[in-house]
Amino acid sequence: MDEEVCETSLIVEHQLTMRHPTYEKVYSYQGQLYKYDVTDPENATPIPPEEVIIADGWEEERLVIVANRSLPGPPITVYEGQRLVVHVINRLFSDTVSIHWHGQPQQGTPWMDGVAFVTQCPILPGQTFTYDFLARPKGTYWYHSHVGTQRTKGLYGALVVRDRNNVMAEHNLLVQGWNHHWSADMDQLKYQMGGIYENRIKRSNSFLLDGDMFSAVLLTSVVINGRGRYYSNWTTEEHNGTPLSVFRVKQGRMYRFRVINADILYPFRVSVDSHSISVVSTDGYDIQPVTVESFIIHSGERFDFVLTADQPVGNYWIRAQSLEIEKDRLLHRADAILRYDNAQEIEPVSSPNICSADSRCLVINCPFLYYPEDAFIDCLAVDKLTALADNDPAPVASDGQLKEYFLNFAFPGVNGFSAASVNGRNLKLPPVSALTQPSEIESTCDRVDCGEEKECECTHSISLNFGDVVQLVLVNMGKATGGFHPIHLHGYSFYVLKSGFGNYNSTTGRYLGPKAEEINCRGFGDHTTSFCNSATWRDQSWGGGNIPNVNLLNPPRKDTLFVPAGGYAVIRIKADNPGLWILHCHMQVHNVDGMAVLLNTSFDRIPKTPINFPVCRNFPPSGRGDTVPSTTPTATTLETNACPRSSENVDTWYTIKTFWVTVAVLVVIILLMTAYIQHLRKQVKDSEPAKECQIQQIQTVEKW
Repeated sequence: MDEEVCETSLIVEHQLTMRHPTYEKVYSYQGQLYKYDVTDPENATPIPPEEVIIADGWEEERLVIVANRSLPGPPITVYEGQRLVVHVINRLFSDTVSIHWHGQPQQGTPWMDGVAFVTQCPILPGQTFTYDFLARPKGTYWYHSHVGTQRTKGLYGALVVRDRNNVMAEHNLLVQGWNHHWSADMDQLKYQMGGIYENRIKRSNSFLLDGDMFSAVLLTSVVINGRGRYYSNWTTEEHNGTPLSVFRVKQGRMYRFRVINADILYPFRVSVDSHSISVVSTDGYDIQPVTVESFIIHSGERFDFVLTADQPVGNYWIRAQSLEIEKDRLLHRADAILRYDNAQEIEPVSSPNICSADSRCLVINCPFLYYPEDAFIDCLAVDKLTALADNDPAPVASDGQLKEYFLNFAFPGVNGFSAASVNGRNLKLPPVSALTQPSEIESTCDRVDCGEEKECECTHSISLNFGDVVQLVLVNMGKATGGFHPIHLHGYSFYVLKSGFGNYNSTTGRYLGPKAEEINCRGFGDHTTSFCNSATWRDQSWGGGNIPNVNLLNPPRKDTLFVPAGGYAVIRIKADNPGLWILHCHMQVHNVDGMAVLLNTSFDRIPKTPINFPVCRNFPPSGRGDTVPSTTPTATTLETNACPRSSENVDTWYTIKTFWVTVAVLVVIILLMTAYIQHLRKQVKDSEPAKECQIQQIQTVEKW
């Protein structure tokens, strides 16, 4: 707790599931693991499950990318304000990597945000990159790869910044959907190339409870802290008996559970059988506690809840239930075990909490307005939560000049669904570190044909001035919208002012259509045909931050918030963290596809880049002229604040060597000349008749 620096390492490498470093291949049986050649597991010694990357226990190995041979990666726990130093060592055979510290503002260290080609160059195989920043504020965060689809392959872990005054016992609970049939890269390509086919039949989309479309991306199981089960028959609940994660508690004590959704796409409804839970924090910021039956957590989000172990000693199910509905299978879920001290080490027989007319259930963070009426469930939206702090109001522009931007997250295209985009602009990452090599970016949106009813591909950015109060209206409307989007902002925790849902049937819970009475998409036609690239308020009096009935006094703060289907969300920040920050959908399939925009905050105030910070670029660099080597090497001017590349280090070495050789030659010449002058002076003394001539020679040499 008293240390100023916390230092550790993450070794990133490929591993295989269901393999043991000593016993080789393993398999699951009745909650235990056994070596592949054991034929009588009931009379054999099981293998400790913590020594194996289990996932859902599917016996055919899956290639994963993990840190320190662990799925999820090891939790990193520090105290608020400590300097965190993490050496990331890339031992992958052929992949680059970068690590994003999700939720950390990186105030003063924007180059440590860990986004490849935005804040740094990706770490090449065999290289080490050291992240070094102050861990703040206190709360639940996490780290994960920000290169391609690596997060889905297992490269993620908890980052907990602890309060020195908090003495409550804690557990970390990370949820991830799992797919053992294909790799994350193949999922992405199938998604982009028209969908998934099984037995020559195109797999249909899954759907939300409200009837809105989810995705064709396959989910075969769900894991909690890297362990889950594959169900071969959901009707009879037959599964492969894989060991599960166990959370131990002592009767009568209170525990803080830090829940993180690391999934590629799906939200999960989290509950604990026979226990009420009190939600006390979201995305690292405390809220006024709310007692609920369950909460729904979307990709990238974190919720902390406090559980009181006040039930009889025993075992109880912790459930993480997906919200997707498919024709041929039940809802997917992950199970973990809440085990009281002195309870038998057996699986629970507890039942889910029952919602009824006499005992309705309250659920936080539903991606829709209503559950069906006969479910007896009430939804509480995030904008209805209240911050615990009473001294952290939403920022207000002192001069009344609030800057407001409408950003539509959708897939608009002339011929239907097109690439994922923000305001019709599909984000194209540059081939350089945009934060530290800005002068080399040549793909900015002013160089392509973008517009109100157009789609384009470019490095889309919005420039913000230091101190601006900025209100972002995140929209999900117009042509080719589908489903909700969990949006994550780097560099800031924003104030949540309003969630504007679409229109729903309050009896059935079914989605009816977008919130066109509040958002004007403009453009061609109406809200169903317009690209919605230049949206605005339908009621112009709402502009400039004048939205009625919003909480500016103590709104909740988050860094990840879903935008409802056919709706919008209003968030606010003060642009006081200079840097280049990406704002993107945290559904991996949408993020990789380009649903993102960069916030260029106070670029003239960005701190000086660290000495020797890596640079990267295409070869040949654009505008650098002929690339054919000349017989005489020519010197080039390096970028401001950039360090030499490894190839340039050789040139630098030769330059330094040449310099010192030249100095040595000059010194020798000066010494010889001095000796010659002394010789001439001696001759003058010895030969008076030649004195005048000799003096002229001496003066000539000295002058030279």
